[in-house]
Amino acid sequence: IQVAAILRNIAASSFKADVAAAGATVQLCALASMCSRSSELMHNVSRVFSNLVGDSAGQQALLDDDFVVPSLLLVLRAHPAHLPLVIRSCYVLGSVTAASDKHRCLLVSQPPALPQVLGLLDRMAKSFLASLQGKGQDQARGGVQEA
Repeated sequence: IQVAAILRNIAASSFKADVAAAGATVQLCALASMCSRSSELMHNVSRVFSNLVGDSAGQQALLDDDFVVPSLLLVLRAHPAHLPLVIRSCYVLGSVTAASDKHRCLLVSQPPALPQVLGLLDRMAKSFLASLQGKGQDQARGGVQEA
């Protein structure tokens, strides 16, 4: 977990290209495939990926790796309620599928992927709507929350 945290810190700096050139994406995808159930570890991996995807060299490293999409889908399947992990994973998936037809095909070709993404969208939309309803009820009570 702490080694992934080190990579996360380096990938958040001006050394993104160095992290990408060192082959970190390949190793992190392999790690995600083997340890997808560890939420703390996967949170660090997703943070590395989200830092890399914003850099041209980092994004290219992710695009060169055919295992990014399946790895992130495993992570999303293992942690559908871990909001920071879901947001970062979806950000990376969105970025690589926006930039690459190959990655769009990889996403579509993973058998449960589309239902998984649609289910995630449905859960997030319901959660968002419920939070809006809760805010509306708070306003109707004059902003006073019950103890």
